[in-house]
Amino acid sequence: MEKGWHYPGPVRFGLFYEHQLPRPWTDDSEFRLLQNALEQCELADALGIEYVWEVEHHFLEEYSHSSAPEVFLAAVSAEERARLGKVVDGLDVVIEDAERVEELLTSQLASRTAAECFALLDGAGVPVEIVDETFCRSIFDDPVAKSSQLVTESWSGSVGRFEDPGLLVNLSPAACVIQRGPSMCGEHSREILLEHGYSLAEIDDLATERVILEATPTEP
Repeated sequence: MEKGWHYPGPVRFGLFYEHQLPRPWTDDSEFRLLQNALEQCELADALGIEYVWEVEHHFLEEYSHSSAPEVFLAAVSAEERARLGKVVDGLDVVIEDAERVEELLTSQLASRTAAECFALLDGAGVPVEIVDETFCRSIFDDPVAKSSQLVTESWSGSVGRFEDPGLLVNLSPAACVIQRGPSMCGEHSREILLEHGYSLAEIDDLATERVILEATPTEP
């Protein structure tokens, strides 16, 4: 940083959530985690903190329970809370009372199926998702996921063929390419050493003396 440099404007503060949840868990651990975070956001807003950031992680436990950040951020948003208030009877009256909101949501949604809750909230424009604990296993057999290349089949010389996440994000109009799996240890030893100026004879000597590792994968 240059001497005498100053940030051009006031410093602004925000919150950043991973939603860590270490074991042991109870049936309502995740519910309490998110409720606590919402209460923290409410306090932060009152203190003048301007931003809330939320990660998106999948297939993790303890480190991050945040697979749908848009749902959490929608709960923080006043506009989305207002939409929610119109869906659940009586909620619009107590929308700023966190405890009453929790009571009404629990009493009116707990008796519905996940599909019924989804239809109700989605129809009102409230961001919502259905938790599917088998998703990480079933997605590789999902025809839509396969056709959109969200999942793909790849191969590695050390393990053979395997299923792998594919084009999860595409921010460019250019066509994306799904490459093969990870290289084997030693697969590119010769190419790397050639780039660094070693001769073929020198590389042969290194391989003979077992100074370097060489691996030749065979594509199935």
